[in-house]
Amino acid sequence: MGAQAGEQLHPISVPDDFGSDDNVLTGNVRKLYELFASDMTAGTRHSPTFEDAVKLHRLINAIEQSGGVSRNV
Repeated sequence: MGAQAGEQLHPISVPDDFGSDDNVLTGNVRKLYELFASDMTAGTRHSPTFEDAVKLHRLINAIEQSGGVSRNV
């Protein structure tokens, strides 16, 4: 569902040109949006949550702090 200023919420679809599943970045982002939409309509919990993101960032931070990763950005 989505809306812009002054509109009522209405169903929105993922554009066909959003990216193919062959492209890792757009394919994964597309799948995440599809999982999120499915969770919202079906009441399931298959898409990652904010808590999942926090756990991932803590893991990455722990790896960086351990010296296991060099960040030369």
